[in-house]
Amino acid sequence: MKCNVGETDRKIRIVVGAIALYLGLTVSPWFLVIATGTLLSAIVKLCPLYSLLGINTCKHDDKHLKADKEKPKDNNDAEE
Repeated sequence: MKCNVGETDRKIRIVVGAIALYLGLTVSPWFLVIATGTLLSAIVKLCPLYSLLGINTCKHDDKHLKADKEKPKDNNDAEE
């Protein structure tokens, strides 16, 4: 699974989920549905709605990935 929830988005979801969890326990159980969805998407860093809409707030370190691919492998047999 690909990450589509970035760090800032994730922190906002945790805060909103915590507030919804509190409201679900004190006001109405419907808030528990919101809390479950937001906290679960924050934990797994994947939002199904973002996937459907093509939104991605997760930053990938492309430079790091390219550097790993381009790094030559040590070949001790070639030195003989």
